[in-house]
Amino acid sequence: MTEPVPLRCVHDMPSDSTFNQHIMVLWDDVAQLTRGALAVSVVPWGATGNSGTMLEKALRGDVHFYPVSGMPLASVCPQVAFEGIPYAFDSDEHAIEVFSGVLGERVRASVSEIGLHVIPGLWPQGHNQIPAVRASPFETAAQMRGFRIRTANSPFLVDLYVALGMDPRRVHLQGVRAALEEGAVQGVEMPPHGIEQLGIAGLHHSMTVLDIRWATFWMTAHGPTWHALDPRLRDVVTDACMRHANAYAADIRRENQCALRSFERVGVVGALEHAAVQDVLSRAGFYQRWRERLGVDRWALLESEIGRRLR
Repeated sequence: MTEPVPLRCVHDMPSDSTFNQHIMVLWDDVAQLTRGALAVSVVPWGATGNSGTMLEKALRGDVHFYPVSGMPLASVCPQVAFEGIPYAFDSDEHAIEVFSGVLGERVRASVSEIGLHVIPGLWPQGHNQIPAVRASPFETAAQMRGFRIRTANSPFLVDLYVALGMDPRRVHLQGVRAALEEGAVQGVEMPPHGIEQLGIAGLHHSMTVLDIRWATFWMTAHGPTWHALDPRLRDVVTDACMRHANAYAADIRRENQCALRSFERVGVVGALEHAAVQDVLSRAGFYQRWRERLGVDRWALLESEIGRRLR
């Protein structure tokens, strides 16, 4: 392992975010462990394009590593949408356990079929809540009707929020602040730490805690580039990713808790019953549609692994 291999890792989060700090440390660690044989530069905050553009570049091999959020990835590989099934997972630990099993293996195999390799180790974002410019949180599911909510460019998310009666608006992460300031959207769906790390917490006056879906980053690599690496380099990267993903997961759990407490000091926080949201989704046929789209057998595998039926 003497010839340096210069590669690029791109992602969506700001340069001062906890996520970017962990990604930087990851690749510094890899450089040291390989004695400089694998040198990966990091380009944060969508500097090479929005999530869709970065995904296209990763598929072409213009960039080599892309820790991509599940919903953009699901737009080209629908099986990844399993991460966001409403109320499937109780916690980060629960979701990571499920995706460490057979279902996770099948999801990663599906991603490999489109030309990306998923490196083991999930980088969780946590459960999404709904921070909003409205003065008070939603007290009933009916109050969500017509609410203009920012989502990623994801068919799954659009269907989810249409099923809840909302008006989803597709806005890339780097355009969220402007969309809020201009009134194009009235709120976002995001874990609490997200609005702090994007610097948009002050634009919201309330937060509805409803744990609508779990979210994570998947560390993907351009398939041909990955398989062309010396197997020893691949082993180093795999081991390092798993270690650093676990460290990041512990940090982000604390940050979500701290961010929620911080928001409670300046805004109004309220909870919406999970059962009420599930009832609306069930009546709208959301669960049935995605059971059919993702495959009845794999849906049954998810229900088996979480130990309950999803309505």
